Amino acid sequence: MYYYNLGFLPTYVGYCPNKKSWKKEMERLGIKDEPYPETHGRCTRFIKDSDHTVIICINPREETTEVQVVGLIAHEASHAVDYICEDIGEVSPSSEFKAYLTQFITQNVYENWKNESKKS
Repeated sequence: MYYYNLGFLPTYVGYCPNKKSWKKEMERLGIKDEPYPETHGRCTRFIKDSDHTVIICINPREETTEVQVVGLIAHEASHAVDYICEDIGEVSPSSEFKAYLTQFITQNVYENWKNESKKS
């Protein structure tokens, strides 16, 4: 499980590379009965007390190209950005704020996905 430092933003954003990490993280967060996302990609949001957590999972098929994976990560990162904006009460965030945040999340998830995919 990888989490990214978003500075002053109150939302925890991370990447979960596999089912084993998902199960361990769900236990740590005290979340029961949340199955591992089996879809190509998913951005899941959890709110517990005052903690807001967003977890991105990427499960490309064998025939999925690396460029398509980057697109998938950017897609899921955009959902994460929407959740973050909701968490801070930002109804009309600037396009530049959203673009930088999407870029930051995409780059970090991609780097971790790339390193994890080398292990398998």
